[in-house]
Amino acid sequence: MCETTSTNVQEQDYIKATPSMLEIPSNQVQKPNMPVSTAIHEAETLLATAQRMEVQLSNAGLSSEQIDALKTRVNILRHAQSLWTTNYRAKQEDIKNWNIKKKEGRKYQKLLKNTCKYAYANDNLLYGRVKAIKKGTSDKEMVQDLNDYCALAKEYPDHLTAINFDISKIEKIQTLANELGDLYGKAMDQKKKQYEHKDMRDRAFTMLHQSVKLIRECGKFLFADRPDIKRLFTSDYTRKQYNKRHNKENSENSEKE
Repeated sequence: MCETTSTNVQEQDYIKATPSMLEIPSNQVQKPNMPVSTAIHEAETLLATAQRMEVQLSNAGLSSEQIDALKTRVNILRHAQSLWTTNYRAKQEDIKNWNIKKKEGRKYQKLLKNTCKYAYANDNLLYGRVKAIKKGTSDKEMVQDLNDYCALAKEYPDHLTAINFDISKIEKIQTLANELGDLYGKAMDQKKKQYEHKDMRDRAFTMLHQSVKLIRECGKFLFADRPDIKRLFTSDYTRKQYNKRHNKENSENSEKE
C-alpha cells in the first residue's frame, strides 16, 4: 500500500471514530504514558502477535473484531498525532512572531501612557479619557490600549506637539497595533486548535490503550504458565522504565551504605 493510500485510510478511520472519541468522558481521557511513536510500535507488534495466535485467544473469549479494532485504532492515533504535531509547528511560528512584536507593543504602551498623562493633564475632559483607558496587563488589553491612545492622539494632536512629542510616531504605533491585533488573533486561534488537536490525540490514545489492555490481559491470562509467550503480551517500554527506576534505587541505596 502506498503512503498516500495509507494516509487516506488513517484519515477515514479517524473521521469515523470521531463521534466515539468525543463520547469519552473528559475524566476518563488518558494522556500518553509513553512516547506516541512507542505506543504505536508496541500496538503494531501486539497486533502481529494477536493475529498469529488468534485461534488460541478466541478460545479465551477474544473476538477477531476486537483484534481488528486494534489495527483501526493504530490508524486513528497515528492520524491524530500527525494533526497535533503539524498544528504545533504552525502554532510555534505564530507565537514566535507574536512574541517579537509584543515586546515592541509593550514599549509603546508604556510610552503613550506616560506621554498622554502628561500632555492632557490640564484638560479635565481629555485627562478623564486617558484615565478611562484600562492600561491592562493582558496581551489583549495591551493591543486595545494602543488603539485607544492612538485614537486620542489623532483627535487631539495639539496637546502632544505642545510638549514636543513626535506626532508622526502615532501612525507607526497605529500600524503596529493593527499588526498586533492580527497576530494575536492568529496566535489565539492556533492555541485553540492546538488544544483541540491535543485533546483528540489523547482520546485516540485512550481508545488504543483500551484495545491494547484488552488483548494483553487476555494473552497474559491464557499463557500464564508460559512466561516466554506471556512476555509477548507485556510492554517493553514499561518494563525498561521499571528496570531503570529499580536500578537507580539500588544504586542510591548502595551509596548510602
